[in-house]
Amino acid sequence: MDLRMSADMSTPMSDPRNTLTRLSRRALMKRASSAPQPEAMEPWARIKIGVCAMDKKAQSKPMKEIIARIMSFNEFEIVSFGDQMITEQPVEKW
Repeated sequence: MDLRMSADMSTPMSDPRNTLTRLSRRALMKRASSAPQPEAMEPWARIKIGVCAMDKKAQSKPMKEIIARIMSFNEFEIVSFGDQMITEQPVEKW
């Protein structure tokens, strides 16, 4: 068994986790260096999510929690179709 120690002296070189960590770090550094710079990237358009549910369901505690989690990413826009829209408007206007 090879008991050489890693550079940080915390894990033996023969530990497969050490090899995976080194490979992962190398891959991440390579990706970061080849990634486009923030000023060169195009701004992302927000994704619209339509919630088609009666108001009682759309305003429930579980639904509010789901929507709060989705909104925390700042990539989504939530459009809620309430009772009036669902019952009185044709689908084409949604």
